[in-house]
Amino acid sequence: MTTTDQSPPPSRSAGRRVLPSRPTGRRRVTPAQIRNTADLSGCFETVSHWRVLAVFKQAFPLLGLDERLRTLIDVLFRYTQAQDWDGKGLPIVWPSRWQLMRDLGLGLRSVQVHIALALEAGLIVSHEQGGGQHWGFRDAEGRITKASGFSLAPLAERLPQWERMLNVQRQEAAEAARLRRECGFLRRQLLEMTAVGAAQAVAGAAWEELEEEAEALIAQVQGVDDPRPLAPLAGRLRLLLDQATQALRQAFPADYEDDSPYGAAALHPITTTNQISIAKAIATKAYGHAQEVGAGETGAPRRSVEVRADKPAAGESGFSRAPGVPALRGFPVTPEVLLHLVPVLRQGSRRVPTSWRDTWALASDAGAEIGISQHARLHALNLLGPQDAAVALGTVLAKHEAGLIRNPGGYLRRMLERYREGDLHLDRTLHGLADAASPATRLAASKRAPSVMRA
Repeated sequence: MTTTDQSPPPSRSAGRRVLPSRPTGRRRVTPAQIRNTADLSGCFETVSHWRVLAVFKQAFPLLGLDERLRTLIDVLFRYTQAQDWDGKGLPIVWPSRWQLMRDLGLGLRSVQVHIALALEAGLIVSHEQGGGQHWGFRDAEGRITKASGFSLAPLAERLPQWERMLNVQRQEAAEAARLRRECGFLRRQLLEMTAVGAAQAVAGAAWEELEEEAEALIAQVQGVDDPRPLAPLAGRLRLLLDQATQALRQAFPADYEDDSPYGAAALHPITTTNQISIAKAIATKAYGHAQEVGAGETGAPRRSVEVRADKPAAGESGFSRAPGVPALRGFPVTPEVLLHLVPVLRQGSRRVPTSWRDTWALASDAGAEIGISQHARLHALNLLGPQDAAVALGTVLAKHEAGLIRNPGGYLRRMLERYREGDLHLDRTLHGLADAASPATRLAASKRAPSVMRA
């Protein structure tokens, strides 16, 4: 009986060196770990380890790493000292696995997974010797002479890169915040324009569609921190505002006398329920005119007062001004002076308004942000005019910013009531704001701050 000797087929590994399958005691290196540590040199300049940890925590949300790595790095920094970060050696830490289990509150397998993630991300580098035991020695000055553990040098090497990343992120966040504020400002202006156009039935624009599109655009702005998608939204709002402005300019030429967007008579209808006698009405007007000429004070000589019958009634010219002494009483105020006295107004505009109408619009937008209703703001414009209304709104803004008033709308209405009574002194208010803006006043206020807080 003959038997054939069938030899097995040749192995695919023939001619190649087969790596040993026995354990070597070394950690396995993954391709991701090689890629993430390829740019590391192990050299860094002297730096504070607390600064490295703080920058790492700030930049961590931008790195896209596993959230568990933040806690692990924070724990490893408990085992390093300041002299380890002088750039002359490696900041090696050697906590045992049992110490890490205690500090992290995890089991052994979970600790091993945390360390493997940190090594693969290139945040730490293994400097283990022997069988992977962690130990270390320091000299009399506390410097590491010999150690087996993990090196934290990659964190110090990447510090400049993370700081640049944070700087870019702060700039983008600031630009996004500016664009969000601009979008809100453009939306408020556009809604005011659409309200005027719809109330006056101005042709040339679909006012309801403009308002709906503005609301849809502003809904996309909320919560966006990236300036790139915000820029086209702001541009679209600016285009809609220009469209509405052009339509209103064609409907209302520059020489249009009505300075109220709604019309004073339509906005503040006055229905007289008491039948006032002609003599009483004439006496009221004569008393107001007598105050202007100085005949209303005690002891002043009587003067003849002529009541003009050709004076238009309130509401015919667009402003329902109350008779009495001017609220500013000759105080030389300009839009630039008002913006200097009320810093809140400077935050909403990059330039000084060229007219009191623009100044009032700026103060009106700022007043809307603190809760003053549109009815109260337009009432101030109709009653006081653009200049005095802007000053009155600026006064309310300054006092609200200083924490002196809690109800800005009610405070503005009380100012309008005092104006009707002839007791509104905006000149005194501006003098007070000027004193509050002086350096000496700010220094005295800062010294009194603790007592005010206690009160």
